[in-house]
Amino acid sequence: LIRIMLDGLSGPVEVNGESWNAVMPGHRMNPDFSDEVASGVATYVRRAWGHGASAVDAEQVAKLKSERAGGLWTVATLEAESINHSYEAYVGNYANQLQFSYDGRDLLISSVYFNGVMSETKEDHFHFKPRALDVEFIWQGGVVTGARMRMETGGVVLPKMPPKEIPPKQPSEDQ
Repeated sequence: LIRIMLDGLSGPVEVNGESWNAVMPGHRMNPDFSDEVASGVATYVRRAWGHGASAVDAEQVAKLKSERAGGLWTVATLEAESINHSYEAYVGNYANQLQFSYDGRDLLISSVYFNGVMSETKEDHFHFKPRALDVEFIWQGGVVTGARMRMETGGVVLPKMPPKEIPPKQPSEDQ
C-alpha cells in the first residue's frame, strides 16, 4: 500500500476477477504528502471497511521511501518485493514444538507432523487450513512472547523460546 501510494501503479491489474488497465500516479514528489500524511492515509485505508489492522507509522513510510528512487510499480515488480514485514516478529521456535519462519511473502509453520503456509485472518491471527489450526500471537511489551493455538480438539499457549546460542567453536589441536 505504501509503495503504491508513493510511486503509483501501472496496469494491468486483476482485482476480484475484474481486469483494470490504467495508471495511478504516485505522490512521492508532492511536498504536501509528507511521511506523516502518507502514514495517516495508509492507516485509514488499512482500518476502513471493518478491518482492524495496526497503524502505519511515519518511520515505515520513510524506510520504504529510502529503499527505492521511484518509478511506477507493476504487478510483476510488486510481486518480486518482500511484503508483510510484520511477520518477522513471529519468526522463532515455540515451546520446541512449532517453528515459524518468514520467506519474504508468507508466514510458514513447521513441526514434526506438518508444514505449510499460514493464512492471515486478521492482524496477529492466522489459520493453517490442512490442520484446522488457528494461531493468535501474544504480544507483551512490544515483542511476541507466545502463540495461542486453537484446534478443533481444544487449545494451548506455547511460549516463544529464546534463540539458541551457538557456542563458539573451540580450535582443535591441529590448528
